[in-house]
Amino acid sequence: MKNRLFLTAVVVVLVILAAGVGRGAGDGMKSLTGDEMRGDLEVLRRTLTTIHPGVYRYIAPAALDRAFADAAARLGPAASEGEFLVVVAQLVSRIDCGHTFANPLNQEKDFRARVFDRRALLPFYFRLIDDRMLVTADASPEKLARGSEILKIDGVPVTEIVARLLTVTRADGTSTRGHRLDSLQLTREEAERFALFDLYYPLFFPVKNDSFEFVVRDFKTGKIRTFRAAALTKSERSAAMAARFGPPPTYDDGWRFELRRNGTLGYLKIANSLTWRLTTVKFKEFLAAAFRELRARDVANLVIDLRGNGGGDMEPGFELARYLASKTLPPYAASRRLVRSVGPQPELAKYLDTYSDELLAGLKNGLPATAYKKAENGYYELLPDEKLESFPAVEPAADSFRGRAFVIADASNASATFQFLDYVKTHRLATIVGQPTGGSRQGINGGNYFFLHLPASRIEIDIPVYFQAPLAPQKDESVIPDVPVKRRPSDVGRDVDREMILIERRVESGE
Repeated sequence: MKNRLFLTAVVVVLVILAAGVGRGAGDGMKSLTGDEMRGDLEVLRRTLTTIHPGVYRYIAPAALDRAFADAAARLGPAASEGEFLVVVAQLVSRIDCGHTFANPLNQEKDFRARVFDRRALLPFYFRLIDDRMLVTADASPEKLARGSEILKIDGVPVTEIVARLLTVTRADGTSTRGHRLDSLQLTREEAERFALFDLYYPLFFPVKNDSFEFVVRDFKTGKIRTFRAAALTKSERSAAMAARFGPPPTYDDGWRFELRRNGTLGYLKIANSLTWRLTTVKFKEFLAAAFRELRARDVANLVIDLRGNGGGDMEPGFELARYLASKTLPPYAASRRLVRSVGPQPELAKYLDTYSDELLAGLKNGLPATAYKKAENGYYELLPDEKLESFPAVEPAADSFRGRAFVIADASNASATFQFLDYVKTHRLATIVGQPTGGSRQGINGGNYFFLHLPASRIEIDIPVYFQAPLAPQKDESVIPDVPVKRRPSDVGRDVDREMILIERRVESGE
């Protein structure tokens, strides 16, 4: 089913391109010729197949070559840069790498302005449960009740919208549809930055007359009705949401500790691991103070809520592991760093940059023979180097937690957060409650990054440098909770927190 939906969406986009229907200069986007786009696809193909550390982990070489050839063959004489971005994103999505994508933060300023900064955004935020679009906050004059379900947008069923947008999502491995679906949700935190839905929905479904027609089922009455609402720019929507619901949460707001149930339950919320974005929270001091209080008050139960945390810095996970450990454990998130190319790549270097002169030198001139050894499956393993991040054995912290710990996980958890949850489950540091995570136990690609700039379109693609391979072979699976919790669409309108309800019942019963 996944492949059928993907191919259907790809065909739709490529048919449009083949017909030469570009939105082009008429709406401010640049137009690209067929030759320019085919040239860019060839640069992308050569880069992925030469240096990407996980390019063939989940797709066979012949299948990837066929995908590129089909895309190139169906390109028309011209298309807008936005239409071509969709084709690029769909191709990159095929390799199932959560760190390889057209990063909106790394696109050139003028490109972002032309393609993304448009009056084309929905006037509400939403969650997706069972592929159903459920309003969480509405800035339109309709003032939709929380939990109301959007059934159609401009005549297109939400199920079709979701199926087509899933083709430009990213995730590690092949068992992470939940993570891809989660990435399409329009939360307030993501919407204030660069939300995937905001970026790609207008490219798949161009807005007409600066407005949308919605078919909605009202949560309070259950009645279905149709209404129109204006499309908004990001700044317009942010201002309307702030006027109605107050200022948006900051990164620091995502870090919170409190005692509940008369001091018998500690609650630690860590909504992000983007420590470089924190301005007032110093995460090591924050965690030290929280666990010091838990020890001083002899709190018996602890909840670490990681819902919505898509990764970032690995240090918070390492510190948390120390506070949950009762004995010395193996090195945290231990892995082997594998690369696919150690020779010079001067031609590709023309299109790649990075933040490290050392990485660029290695790309242009090749790695010294003392830096690596040959490994299996066409890889080269980088030898230990103090410049490469690694973690020691996990030693219990002075104020390590002595009670019962629960960790709430969900489909958003990937990258560094996935690595923490994988370590927790492997060493039984806590009971994991919630939904299967993103990520794959077969390892992730990351560590350092090249930034590929396609020569004609100037679209940028993040390319990870290392395959951070597990020390022993693992299945292609995410972290499965010890206690699965199935969310229901009605939970949004009723503001039901099923994970916390379950945990509190277990605390009460001693289960």
